[in-house]
Amino acid sequence: MIVLMRFLSELWNMASVKKAAWSTEEGQAELWVMMADEHLDDQERIHVLKRMYRHRGFFPIDVHVVNLARVQESSLPAATILFAK
Repeated sequence: MIVLMRFLSELWNMASVKKAAWSTEEGQAELWVMMADEHLDDQERIHVLKRMYRHRGFFPIDVHVVNLARVQESSLPAATILFAK
């Protein structure tokens, strides 16, 4: 759990990340990271963080980075908001 909290803390510290949400469907955990605009450097950092998380052998999560300038939040699956800025 501590590793996941560190992952979320890193997301919180990224100015481009506006919201993070959690959903589970059919036993699959999904993290939805929502950005107001496209920030390629931050998107790459998020994927590096995901790989680091997975490398530590914790339960698998599928991470989705969503650009809210291109995708409406209402079109995303129902999820529990972890944080919003």
